[in-house]
Amino acid sequence: MTTHQTIIIGAGIAGLTAAYQLKKAGIQTLVLDENDYVGGRMFTIDWEGFRVDGGAKFVTTSDRFLLGIVRELGLENELVKSEEGLTTTIYRDGKLHTANFLSIPSYLGWSGVSLKARLAMLKLIPHFLGVASLKNPYHLEQAPGPDDDVTFEQFFKSRISEEMFEWWAIPMFETMCSYHGYDVSRKAFLALMVSYLNADSVTFKTGIGALPEALAKQVTVELQAKVTHIDLQKDGSGATVTYMKDGATHSASANSIIVAIPGTHVLELLSDPRPAWQRFFPKVNYAPGALQYHICETDFQPSVIGTFVPRILKQPISAMGFEFYKDGRWLMLTDPSVSLYPTNEPDEALIARAVTVMVDIFPQLKDTFKAHKIFHWEGKVPTFRPGYLQALSDFWADTQEGPVYFCGDYFAGPSTGGALYSGKSAAERLLES
Repeated sequence: MTTHQTIIIGAGIAGLTAAYQLKKAGIQTLVLDENDYVGGRMFTIDWEGFRVDGGAKFVTTSDRFLLGIVRELGLENELVKSEEGLTTTIYRDGKLHTANFLSIPSYLGWSGVSLKARLAMLKLIPHFLGVASLKNPYHLEQAPGPDDDVTFEQFFKSRISEEMFEWWAIPMFETMCSYHGYDVSRKAFLALMVSYLNADSVTFKTGIGALPEALAKQVTVELQAKVTHIDLQKDGSGATVTYMKDGATHSASANSIIVAIPGTHVLELLSDPRPAWQRFFPKVNYAPGALQYHICETDFQPSVIGTFVPRILKQPISAMGFEFYKDGRWLMLTDPSVSLYPTNEPDEALIARAVTVMVDIFPQLKDTFKAHKIFHWEGKVPTFRPGYLQALSDFWADTQEGPVYFCGDYFAGPSTGGALYSGKSAAERLLES
């Protein structure tokens, strides 16, 4: 049996960051992952002459820990910041309605919703001020106030504006996070919005997979290695990991283990989970989702880069976007509607419905579609439903970690920056133990 200082299970951005941080501290690690690529939901492939992100698509300027690692790895010149501000377009009454939310004249003149709905957003200010003292955007549970049983949807409709919820708030959360209105609590919504309100979106010239690929070059990663269980030594001095690779069973021991996989699969790996783990992990939940890419051959140049298609319209997609234009072709993206997404339907049917909506909105696209690709995710991002932040707070009060430690986006928010921070934090807790 091979012995390592630390074994990390999962080569997503959280696990790779943990390995990188430990390497800088002089601790050698082995990272195991069941996939044949690194990055988890943060990866990029070549398709039809374009670089395509299959899961996560951007980071933000609020993700300072992530941007710090980008600088350390020499990737800063790869970053591309959006110049759009907080520009939003919605499709309503057969028309496109666009406003820059960071421009007061633009927002006040927005035809997408009524003036009453636009002014109702001022009601959010005291609620934002109530959580403004949150110092770490990756510890949402530390925001002031209880995590009561009020959902984001209930809060917005009763306290702010039902119209604004249906035509702006839920389209944004559906598209960015694949969330239903009940997938985020009032407290989580406010904390997330305060953390990212003034942030710009950032991506990489060669795709978001550039970051995990660069991290993987710094550490030792074994791919197509599916971990089946973790056995803690009775004296607490380490653990044994069993995994399958090339049809054979392998075992490796380590002084410490970092589990960096979706929280919904953690308990199934542990032969003897501790009480704190048994209480917390069953409360972790993920929202399913998909990304649908399309190639159009056309010289059409739209006036907007994309639009939300609000759920109130009962359409099969929640958003569409013009991603990149090259050599007379558009790379386009659609997000299936969260509320109408039929997970058991063939891809051809999903694509056909998406194309119908795209052509309805932009008739210039008719008969221009040449290729399609769908990325399906059983669990795209973690949810933060009412009560979850309290469960998270209880967990941090008594994690019962050591020699096993945990990291993942379910600790820190529905973002790549949050996942990366959690990996960095797990490495620091291990080093402090």
